[in-house]
Amino acid sequence: MVVSRPQLLAYSVSNLSSTYAYFAQELQLSQAEIVKLVMASPASLMYGLDSRIKPNVEFLRNEVGVGSKHWRKIVYAYPQVFSYSVDTVYRPK
Repeated sequence: MVVSRPQLLAYSVSNLSSTYAYFAQELQLSQAEIVKLVMASPASLMYGLDSRIKPNVEFLRNEVGVGSKHWRKIVYAYPQVFSYSVDTVYRPK
């Protein structure tokens, strides 16, 4: 993982911990599920929690109707779900 994303070494532990905690608490992903997400898309830990991850989750919940039961399926099927901006990719123009 570090080989593909060496920038992870420069991130603060508190930022990584906050993102991990959000995945665990808010999305109710297990440790194994978070590991799978990060192994498939290491950049998931590098996205801003407030600028990218939370807006994507809110969009998928509120506008698409993704329920808490479906997060695991989305993460497994499409681990890059957090890589796109809501305004430029997800929201219809």
